[in-house]
Amino acid sequence: KYKSRDAIGAVVKAKTAKFTQSTQIYPTNGYASQSDSRVYFGLGSENQVELEVKWPNGRSQNVKNLSINKYHDIIYVEKYE
Repeated sequence: KYKSRDAIGAVVKAKTAKFTQSTQIYPTNGYASQSDSRVYFGLGSENQVELEVKWPNGRSQNVKNLSINKYHDIIYVEKYE
């Protein structure tokens, strides 16, 4: 079961019609420091974006039709069957 509340180690890809950007979430940037763990992508004139999140436990999640210039919370939900 995935237990990291802050998505540490997750890889996030932003896909548009023209390009793909990716980043990995790490909350540190030096000794005894911490940085903002929110993810930002420069989309230029694009108006539609799709996110693919690869969680540290190996599962993937796709989020489509996100509006731009806003913050979005992407939450990992374990599906029980």
